Amino acid sequence: MSEKLKPLIDVLDSLEEYFDSTSMPSGLLSHGWGWHYPYLSKEDLGKVFRNFKNKLSIYKDQEPDCDVEIINAHVKNLTELKNNLSGYASNNANFNAMSASVFGSIYVILSDLETQLLSWDVLSSKNLLPKRLSGRCLGIKNQLDALDTDTSGLQKKIDEINSAHSAAEALPTDLALLKQTREQVIKFNKDTENEVSGLLAKTLKAKQDAQVTLSETIAIKEATDQHLTRLKSAEVEAQKIIKQCDSALQIATTEGIAAGFEQKAEQLRKSIYLYILGLVIALVSGATMGFFRVDALSSVLNNSLTTGQAVLHTMMAVFSIGGPLWLAWICTQQINHRFRLSEDYSYKATVSKSFMGFKKLAERFDPETEERLFNSTLDRLDEMPLRLIEGKDYNSPWHEFIDSDAFKKAVDTFPQLAREAGRFANSTKLKKNKIEKPNSQVTPISQDEPQESTPPEKSTAA
Repeated sequence: MSEKLKPLIDVLDSLEEYFDSTSMPSGLLSHGWGWHYPYLSKEDLGKVFRNFKNKLSIYKDQEPDCDVEIINAHVKNLTELKNNLSGYASNNANFNAMSASVFGSIYVILSDLETQLLSWDVLSSKNLLPKRLSGRCLGIKNQLDALDTDTSGLQKKIDEINSAHSAAEALPTDLALLKQTREQVIKFNKDTENEVSGLLAKTLKAKQDAQVTLSETIAIKEATDQHLTRLKSAEVEAQKIIKQCDSALQIATTEGIAAGFEQKAEQLRKSIYLYILGLVIALVSGATMGFFRVDALSSVLNNSLTTGQAVLHTMMAVFSIGGPLWLAWICTQQINHRFRLSEDYSYKATVSKSFMGFKKLAERFDPETEERLFNSTLDRLDEMPLRLIEGKDYNSPWHEFIDSDAFKKAVDTFPQLAREAGRFANSTKLKKNKIEKPNSQVTPISQDEPQESTPPEKSTAA
């Protein structure tokens, strides 16, 4: 038995058994319950399901092509129908109310199942038609095919007869036309012979011209081959020259970059000499001024001075040698910066000069080595020179001294150092304010003492 049809056959059996065993009246329902009931008996209703079940037995063990979901849906509907009948069919009034829906549902469900499972197309595709009926249908089909073939041959013969009849009727006219056509053909043949003779003469002449042209073409081809050979050799030479030009361009580029770096390094080295000269001049000037100021300060200290006058002489002595020391500090800073920049430019010039040589050596290895060489060289050349002089910018040596780690450690070690320095400055200011007029006995400052000068500004290396 088919697995798909088993639930359907089971529910059909249950419905058949229900109508056979129900308490509905025997005979027609219209006789037992009234004219408004169908003219059917309960045996007729049972036969409906029995007959449909017998039709399904044609499948035997074969599975139908119908979707199992459709079969299950109808099985579910028939099961609900049976359950409702069990509760209402025993009562005349209830069955009267639902009879129309019961018979309609049975008809619709069985009609759809018959279409899905028992139609001619379905049975034919599954080879389930009766053998006699299948043989009869096949014989009728063969007869129709043979009749169609005979009819087509008959039509062909009729067409041939009609064509022969038309030709026989037009024969006299065709003979006259053929005679006239023969004369035209003879005339055309003569004209054609004359034209062919002329064309033959022209063809012979064209052949001779073609042979001459062929000879000239062969000569041109040979000359073209020679020019092509020369062009190929010239192309090879041009490729060599292009490679040489590329090499020369690379060398010129690296040499130009190296020359620029060397020129900048040489300029910085020359400027170092100027700052060294300035440093020497500043140190000599500071030593000279210090010598004279110490001598003058020694002579002044032999006399009795007020505190303000002593501080004034001390400040003048400090300022007289502060300018040269400030200039010496600036020269020292510039010499340090320019030496670093000069060494950086010299190193970049060396890298630029050696790049081509290292590149040729790197070509012997894998491309990764060549790429790493190029990236390393590019990183060296891409470094900004100002990175060597970046940092804090001091306006005077005192600022640098105060910001130095040594001074900060001293302040941390001796906190009173900063307080004493500030107290000393305040007390000095007060003493200056108390002095109303200078003592006439104070030795005046000599005119040859250097005056206070503004310290030069710190220059930045290019």
